[in-house]
Amino acid sequence: MSSLSVVSLLTGFLTAMVVITEISDDGDPPKKPQEEPKENRSLLLTIPNDVIDICVAMVPRCHYPTVTSVSRYFRTLMASSIPYVLRSFRNITESVLYAFIGFHLVEIPRWYILHRIPYRNQVISLRLCKIDSLPPSMPFGSAVVSVGHEMYVIGGCDRKREQILSVFLIDCRNHTLHELRSMNRARCRAAAGIINGKIYVIGGCEKSYPDWVEVYDLKTEAWSPVLGPYPYGTQKGEIESYVVMKEKIYLLDRDSCFSYEPRTGNWESYDNDRLRLFWLTSSCVVDDRLYTLAPLGLQGSSVIVYDPEEKDWVGVKGVHCLPKLFYHDYKMANFGGKLVILGVSERYTDGARDILCVEIGLERRQGGEIWGNVESVKCVLTSLSLPTIDLCRTVTV
Repeated sequence: MSSLSVVSLLTGFLTAMVVITEISDDGDPPKKPQEEPKENRSLLLTIPNDVIDICVAMVPRCHYPTVTSVSRYFRTLMASSIPYVLRSFRNITESVLYAFIGFHLVEIPRWYILHRIPYRNQVISLRLCKIDSLPPSMPFGSAVVSVGHEMYVIGGCDRKREQILSVFLIDCRNHTLHELRSMNRARCRAAAGIINGKIYVIGGCEKSYPDWVEVYDLKTEAWSPVLGPYPYGTQKGEIESYVVMKEKIYLLDRDSCFSYEPRTGNWESYDNDRLRLFWLTSSCVVDDRLYTLAPLGLQGSSVIVYDPEEKDWVGVKGVHCLPKLFYHDYKMANFGGKLVILGVSERYTDGARDILCVEIGLERRQGGEIWGNVESVKCVLTSLSLPTIDLCRTVTV
């Protein structure tokens, strides 16, 4: 049998096994999996380890918790960086959605991962699973950005509501947390964006400070100030929402709407622009365009999009009758080019609240019109307490 046939055979075996096996209830590998069947051990003994490693790397990331239950070797393999190195060599990547969710008066916020169970190019199950290996808290008012398989958690406030300098890196391959070099200035509710290998952090402190803007170089791991002049706006510098479009960081605070272009150092105001009219704190960018839910069906659609070139909002055609969500308790994310909405349903189900996940495929048609197709609406978590979705981010692993 050829090596290609062996790879195909084992990959099919693994994929079939994980599809029919229920995944673990958390986002981490099972701590005490059962002993693997003898027939599984005999099959694995006949295949070289390097071939097994390649096959495991080809299995979708969402199946990794179940793969670890196949054998001791798989558990050791999944705890290493080998699958991710092999995936990188073969340009195998996929988007994974993370959320930070709290429950009123019941449980402090925790990190969750969205597990997807695909079969024949269709998603048959979605579920938010708690990640026990990550700390159960994130500083209030942190700025969060993601690049590749990493998420950077920047600043925020401590329990005394005092601004902090801390910066943490979450490695989403193995769910570990690392503390990085602190900022020069403590910040809470700042904006952050990654452009050309650098993280720009804006605001979250008084504008009178000469380092109201700081930049972190991902290569040198050093912070440095970006000198003014700075735009007008809230003097406390608390940012309500921020996104990156076309190499610019767009910021929304209580008093103004503006952008910063690191390449030129230019600031631009949008106070008299339509961007400020409908930009909500829950929004996201897909293909350098800003998407958000439409207030009262604006433009005849449930979703509207802002093009920074046209400087106007238009409706996303084909998207109607989305489920009713709490107005301020939903988050949006770019999920591999799709639009994902994670929100708390207004309806009760047997006395509990459901967190719904809405997936919308996007298509730009001839003439520039953007069309959306609601591909799925699924309940991914149910709670007897009112959930609060603090954060929703996508990483690539």
